[in-house]
Amino acid sequence: MGRQIRVSDTAMVATKRAVPGKRTKNYVVYDRDDVYNANGTIKTGLNYVNLKKFWDTNRSAANIQAGTNDVVVMRLAEMYLISAEAEHKLGNNTAADMINVLRVRAAKKTPVDYSQAMRITASDVTLDFILDERAREFVGEYIRWFDVKRMKNNNDFASYIKARNPDISQVQDYHRLRPIRQEELNALLNAAEFGQNPGY
Repeated sequence: MGRQIRVSDTAMVATKRAVPGKRTKNYVVYDRDDVYNANGTIKTGLNYVNLKKFWDTNRSAANIQAGTNDVVVMRLAEMYLISAEAEHKLGNNTAADMINVLRVRAAKKTPVDYSQAMRITASDVTLDFILDERAREFVGEYIRWFDVKRMKNNNDFASYIKARNPDISQVQDYHRLRPIRQEELNALLNAAEFGQNPGY
């Protein structure tokens, strides 16, 4: 509490490992000891990472389960990022302008306005940058899997996953597609023609 965080600083780390001296770090650490008791059982209570973007301000108490938030079907931010991706693939330099609309909107404005610090230039834009920007914008919205499998489809799916999640060492490029359930294949008259996804 009370620490200054710059635009490029780490603000929080969530890890399944135990982090010694986590209270002395310049960022918030949420580790294994926050989730599990010493005997391996899950702690009960309200100690978990929560995203403010899902808070329902109309709930009268924390234990009220009913909510009044709208269901998100489509977001304007997604239209900007789809457009930025298309412009980048077409070789146009306007992708950065579209991404900047989102970054400036999300920038902290008080007590210091970080809008300018959040802006990017055309030279910053790559497909990986757009994929990472989608992760930042849509965190907790359950579309990350679809983004990664769509954008990482030329034998770079597994390497992308492993570079960001070293513990997932068994992932292969063919895991980009899920297996088709055998019950579904058995129900087809032309199951052999239809076939299973490669690798399964």
